[in-house]
Amino acid sequence: MRKTERIIRAGLCGCMLVMLLLCVTGCKKETNDFPEDLAEQLPETTIYNIHKFVLDERLGYRSPFVRWRLNGQDLFMMVDSGCFENFLFQNGIKKAFPKFVVNEIFENAESEFSVQMEKNKYVLDPYGIISTGFEVDYFDGILGLPWMKQYNNIVIDYVNNRIDYNQRPITDYDIPMSWDGYHYSIPFTFNSNEMYGMLDTGCFSTHVNVGIIGEEKDDNGLYVVHDFNIGNVHYESIEIIPVANSNERFQNYAAKNNVLGYSCFKDHVIQLDFKNNVFRIK
Repeated sequence: MRKTERIIRAGLCGCMLVMLLLCVTGCKKETNDFPEDLAEQLPETTIYNIHKFVLDERLGYRSPFVRWRLNGQDLFMMVDSGCFENFLFQNGIKKAFPKFVVNEIFENAESEFSVQMEKNKYVLDPYGIISTGFEVDYFDGILGLPWMKQYNNIVIDYVNNRIDYNQRPITDYDIPMSWDGYHYSIPFTFNSNEMYGMLDTGCFSTHVNVGIIGEEKDDNGLYVVHDFNIGNVHYESIEIIPVANSNERFQNYAAKNNVLGYSCFKDHVIQLDFKNNVFRIK
C-alpha cells in the first residue's frame, strides 16, 4: 500500500510520538473531501445515545466514521479504540475554528496543542503527524478512548452500522480487558497459541506478533489460520497480516504486541465495558 509520510519535526515530544503514532494503520485516500455519498448516509448528530456509522473501502480504512457536531459544524470523525486521545486534523480545525490559522507553529511545537470543548478535549494535529504518522486530509479527526470512556460502556454494531452507549450486556460471556495506560487488550487464541491483542477499531486488519516462529504463511504473506478464537466466538476464516507487512513504526510496537482490528469485528457486535473492565462480542 502506498503511504505518504511527512517529515517528523525534531521538536515534537518523543514519548508522545511513540505511543500516538500507533492509533491508525491504513491507506491514505487521495482526496480532500469526505465522500459525499457516504456523508448522505449519516444522520445529523443528536442528543440520543446512538450514532450511525459508515464503512467504505474507498476511504482506505475499514473503520467506523460518524458525523460529529462540534462548535455548530458537522465533522466526519473516525471512531478509534486504539487511540488514547481525541484528535482534530486540518480540515476539522478549519471547520470547527474557522478563524484559527494553521501554520508553522504546529510543525515546531515542543508540546501538543489541545482545546476543551463541549465536554471533550481535542488534540490539534493538523497534519496527522502525532496521531497517525501519515498525512490525513479526507476526514476531520478521531474520536478515541476519552470520548468512549465518558460512558459506562460502548456498543459498536458492525452488522447494523450503529453505535450505542450504556447498554445492557450484549452476551453472558465476559472477556477481561487489560489496560496498560494507553490501550485496552484482551486474550485470544491463534493456532492454539494463547495471546493478548490490543482492541483497535481504527486498524484495518488483525496483526500478529513477529516473534511467532514457524507459523505457516500463504503465497500472499498472510498467516494460514487453523483456529482463531476470541472468547466463545470462533472464526472460520479471518485475515491475519504479519506485522512485517506494516509500516516501520507499527512494526516496532507490534514486535511485542498483537493488534485486533476490523477483521475481528466484521459481522459482529462488540461491547467495551469500562465500568466492569470487560469486553463482549457476539
